Amino acid sequence: MDTGLLWFDGRKDLALEKKVIEAALYFRRKFGRAPTLCLVHPQDLAGTQLSEKGVEAPEQIKVTVRPWSSVLPSHMWIGVDDMPEYALESVEANARQVREVAK
Repeated sequence: MDTGLLWFDGRKDLALEKKVIEAALYFRRKFGRAPTLCLVHPQDLAGTQLSEKGVEAPEQIKVTVRPWSSVLPSHMWIGVDDMPEYALESVEANARQVREVAK
């Protein structure tokens, strides 16, 4: 991710999907382009379907949400996905490993 921002939202009463939408809209206002990727801590993603379907935000913004254990809980790393295909395989392997450990 060349262009990204770290977003903190500690509100427990707000769904992760809404938090991602808020962060995506702010990102678009700040950088003038829509984000495509949001990395979150695996615990924050647990119990949601976001990793499978992504998030549809207003203004035709579609954000893929992926778990990444390096991101702290209640934080999001949101930006533009410019990851080459070989690196994406590493991300997916990391996500599988995190799910296995969580079981």
